[in-house]
Amino acid sequence: MSVFIRSFSNLLDGGIIVKRFMYIVFLACSWNSALAQDGKIITKSDRIRISPSNPRYFEYKQKPVFLTGARELEMLPRVGNYPYEQAVNELAKAGCNHWRIEMYISDSDHDGGRRYPLVSTYDAWWHDPVTSKQEHLDAFQKNAEGKYDLGRFNEPFWNRFQSFCELCAEKGIVLTVEMWSTYTIWATSPFNPKNNINYSGPLDVGKHGRDADSKFSFVRTVPGLGNRPEILKYQEKFIEKILDCTWEAGNVLYVCGNENRWPREWVEYWADFVHKYGKSKGVDLLYTNIPEHIWSRVSPDRVEFLFSSGMEEILTKPQYDFADMSQLPGGKNPPFKMTRYETIVDWYERSKNTPRPITMLKNYIGTDETDVGKKRRDALTYFMAGAAMSGFHRPWAGGCPEGRWNNCAEKMRKVYLSSLEAAGQVATFTSGVQFVDTLRRNDLVSRGWCLANPGKRYIVYLKKGGESVDVKLKPGSYLYKTFNGRSWNKEDGFKWTGGWRTFKKAANEDWGLYIESMIETSNDFLKAEALRLALVSHTQKGREK
Repeated sequence: MSVFIRSFSNLLDGGIIVKRFMYIVFLACSWNSALAQDGKIITKSDRIRISPSNPRYFEYKQKPVFLTGARELEMLPRVGNYPYEQAVNELAKAGCNHWRIEMYISDSDHDGGRRYPLVSTYDAWWHDPVTSKQEHLDAFQKNAEGKYDLGRFNEPFWNRFQSFCELCAEKGIVLTVEMWSTYTIWATSPFNPKNNINYSGPLDVGKHGRDADSKFSFVRTVPGLGNRPEILKYQEKFIEKILDCTWEAGNVLYVCGNENRWPREWVEYWADFVHKYGKSKGVDLLYTNIPEHIWSRVSPDRVEFLFSSGMEEILTKPQYDFADMSQLPGGKNPPFKMTRYETIVDWYERSKNTPRPITMLKNYIGTDETDVGKKRRDALTYFMAGAAMSGFHRPWAGGCPEGRWNNCAEKMRKVYLSSLEAAGQVATFTSGVQFVDTLRRNDLVSRGWCLANPGKRYIVYLKKGGESVDVKLKPGSYLYKTFNGRSWNKEDGFKWTGGWRTFKKAANEDWGLYIESMIETSNDFLKAEALRLALVSHTQKGREK
């Protein structure tokens, strides 16, 4: 800090900085008064949104954010005994800012044929460590005969969901809500005509609950497909209930569904529905879809993307606000023709005329891996390629004896905690730099990856470590700090006449480097101080009233 103060004092040339500072104070006061009405703060700009400064990133609470997090369970609020308050506090304490939710409303299994109660993929997910059980909640009420009434919601389910959303907002955590369930067991689904009192007639979910290969598919009810309004009105009620519970919190991204092969008409019907709902509330709600099979094996050891499966539209059409690449193969799948880093670069090129955030909602390295460093390096790969999110998939006990969580609960807890620790380290790295105005500039480093706004800031990351890295800088005075895999080290300053400068290793494995112009640092200081003074002024005026 002393380096900064000395450098900052040298910049006070002819009162230019002072005048600029007073102007910023004036703007901040004007901005603050615009936010305040009758003592209440208008928080529209605090909502999760596309960054006004760079549409490749999100902004939350008026700050650019890279979203990252880990979760032990994603099937909320279906599992009524999961201690989500504890989990949210764990996530916030680790410094993370993202959680994924799947809106399962019936029991789930890959074969789509078993009846409740059942042994299903639920057995491979979280169970209470004391009782070894899950307690399930229904989204809809049942009549005396045990049939669902899709016109009556089961409020404990929805109250739990809304409380969870609000708690996450309070802790600064963004949620991604997948609205429609895939892998649904149709035999027990509330939407199955055999299980409800609201409609009859042929209806199914196709293969695995995620396809549209049937004339009477659940996803062929919208205009332009099957056009079945007697069913569609209850589908709309369900989605509207999700939106009713979440829109005010301002911390939710919406996904049509996970790993699906649904027709464009169905996916875009809900895009329009979500966006129209948001407009009716005076806010912008962000939406996308995650299609399955966006890649194909081209040889025994290589795969490539298939953009014909809907990704090209998601990257370019206005109905989609961000694009998720979670179905990029990982873990035991064969490698791509391109690396993951190169794939994001390719997606950027494909969407250069329609830029939007590219996300990795569920990094599969989180399913059974306990190596914190490996997880950290994997997630930071996406950040350095320009992605806007990298969250870790929930632990999955499919590799445990009989595929049951209870047969390896201790290991599953370790998998989750390692993901949480890695996500916290990623959050430390990304929150410690300003990245929204940078571009990939690997030509400015001798090794590793670089995001830069030359002359202003340089973010460097070496995934494989190494003794040193050379960075090509413009002339100027700079501050820099290094990342050791867990935290940023103390800042130091230097002047440079331009050209290549060598920086020494900061960690035994991967490490990072952040270099920022002292002029940029002083500007940030002035803005922060101006905002502080404006808020103090507003508080004092409120007390006087």
